[in-house]
Amino acid sequence: MQFNIRTKLFISYSSIFLLILIAAGMGVYSFVRLTIEKNIESELQQSTNILLNLVETAAEVSLKNYLRATAEKNLEITEFFHQRTLKGELTEEEAKNQVTEIFLHQHIGESGYIYAIDSGGVLQVHPQPSLVGVNISPYDFVTVQKKKKTGYLVYDWQNPGEKHKRGKALYMAYFAPWDWIISVSSYRSEFRQLVKLEDFRKKILAVSFGKTGYSFVMDLKGNLIIHPKLEGRNILGEKDAKGRYFIREICERKKGKIIYPWQNPGDSTAREKLVIFNFIPQFQWIVASSSYLDEFFAPLTTIRKFMLWAMAAALFLLLPLTLVISRTITAPLQELMASFAKPPDGDFTTRITKPYSGEIGKLASYFNQFMERLENYSNELKKEIRVRARAQKALRQSEEMFSKAFNLSPISILILSYPKGKIISVNDSFIQTTGFRQRALFDHPLAELPIFDSPKDILNLLRELTEKKQIRERAIAFHTRDDEKRQGLVSADLITLWGDTCILAVVEDITERQSLQERILDIGENERRKVGQDIHDDLCPHLIGTEVMVKILQKKLEENFPEAVETTGKIRKLIKDAIRKSRSMARGLSPVFLVNRGFEAAIEELVTHTEEVYGLVCTYSRTGDLDFQDSRDSIHLFLIVQEAVSNSVRHARGNTVEIKQEQSEDGVLITITDDGIGIRDITETDGMGLKIMRYRAERIGAELSYATMDKGGTRVIIALNDNLTIYEEEI
Repeated sequence: MQFNIRTKLFISYSSIFLLILIAAGMGVYSFVRLTIEKNIESELQQSTNILLNLVETAAEVSLKNYLRATAEKNLEITEFFHQRTLKGELTEEEAKNQVTEIFLHQHIGESGYIYAIDSGGVLQVHPQPSLVGVNISPYDFVTVQKKKKTGYLVYDWQNPGEKHKRGKALYMAYFAPWDWIISVSSYRSEFRQLVKLEDFRKKILAVSFGKTGYSFVMDLKGNLIIHPKLEGRNILGEKDAKGRYFIREICERKKGKIIYPWQNPGDSTAREKLVIFNFIPQFQWIVASSSYLDEFFAPLTTIRKFMLWAMAAALFLLLPLTLVISRTITAPLQELMASFAKPPDGDFTTRITKPYSGEIGKLASYFNQFMERLENYSNELKKEIRVRARAQKALRQSEEMFSKAFNLSPISILILSYPKGKIISVNDSFIQTTGFRQRALFDHPLAELPIFDSPKDILNLLRELTEKKQIRERAIAFHTRDDEKRQGLVSADLITLWGDTCILAVVEDITERQSLQERILDIGENERRKVGQDIHDDLCPHLIGTEVMVKILQKKLEENFPEAVETTGKIRKLIKDAIRKSRSMARGLSPVFLVNRGFEAAIEELVTHTEEVYGLVCTYSRTGDLDFQDSRDSIHLFLIVQEAVSNSVRHARGNTVEIKQEQSEDGVLITITDDGIGIRDITETDGMGLKIMRYRAERIGAELSYATMDKGGTRVIIALNDNLTIYEEEI
């Protein structure tokens, strides 16, 4: 339901005002109640503690006086027998025996007794004969006795077999002639009968709280020892208005507070009563103070009534005040609303000319500014509509051109979703190349289609595209619908299409080009081997024959022309160098010995040649021998290693080259490592030699990679798959 501003103001003001009053009233009420509760508990707790101290003090004084009178009486007895020894009537030993007998026949309370120790802490008199003569100085209370010798002493004592200590008291008197500290000792709890209730009954009954609050004393069995009305009765079985045995709960807890409902005779309802109680262990008494809570909370009723009247008066005054305030606001607003309703549709030239003050004046100014902006926006929007119309026309033409280029491209093009790689669209070249129909490809993840050799390859490409944002000419194998295996190069970019991020991928079919490259490489290899074979079979024998003829000539010249011998020696040396270089060139061009002697022997000969020719330290270590199913694979692998060693010699400028051949989890790793300057950026040195190395690696199904070492140098890594057979043997 919609309300006008006047009604909304009245409801808002009234609600806020009432909420403030209610919150303030509840806060005051809660604070006053909490304060009263704290004061009640504090007053009852304080009164209970005072009464507790009163009873304990009276009991302590009675106990002290009793023990003192007993100790002083026994001191007089000891003095009497000592005087008899002085008169010669008794020996000192006889006097001590008679005094000891008198001490041991006296009972102090239920278990108390009289004993005597000397200044050294040695027992002279004790009810247990076995302890007489024992030094009990290690006990703390004996240390105090030895120091004070006379006076009152309170301490805790635990007899053997007891679980807890109990309070004990003694009074001691010193008889110097015999060096006896006469001690009268007993447990404090055994002297309840010494306490005179009349000493503090009136003080306890005089305490009051509110109208009917009072204090009382009872024992743990529920017997009321002091009470204003029920003294002498047992109330252990009393229950409150809810049937709870609250007296039993007090006796079990011994200390704390309890609130329970209690209904007195003549009362119509039960009222909550608060009791604060404490425990006197030596008498097994509970001292308590109690009062009804409503007698203390009477001021809260007055506060509630005052709050209700205050809220009613506030509402009565708020109604006319709200009407006056709302009129001063709504009257100018109604005039302003009429101005808003005047402008016709599409006419943004209307302005408010009547002057207003205050917020209404600002609102009128904002209206004029708003209309002015609308007018400007309207003009600009019309211009933008015309521009967008031309742009949309150009966009349609561009889309037509893109669609034609997309479908007419001789290279396969795919548009995929990102990042899942689902096919959104493919061009005609992709359909013609693979033989699959578009409806069989649409909305399927590329990795799940039977086109590529391994779904893992597609997932790796998608992951790389996410990291690098583009892929360039990545080799990949795929199959046509007729299961014909083809080779391709994949390039991909992330683009924004139809408001979403998509993948634009281009797949170039290089099967025929690769086949042609292989044929060219094979032709080159054949020519290379042919040249190497010609050098080895024709040039080398020719040079050897020439060297033999020069040797014969040298022997003939030794007889007739000795001065020409040195020259012929130089010619022979040059011919021998030519023979050695020709053989090395022949091995490099046509490593025919790979077929006969094996890959490892060829590498060892390469190591020896490198050390002899270039003066480097070249080493070769291996685990197992390689068995190639196709001899051409061994030639390709040897030429890769040879090119890597040649690059290290020519470009690295290092001192050592290390060749390692070792088995890994997936196949064989061959590494060529030098200690030269390293390759800082492989793309800058990616010449024809590296391209040929990569191509040879692809031909034999190996992976070729490069790494720059931390301490300088370059490492070439050739990872062979498990198609090769490895013979395990120690080298």
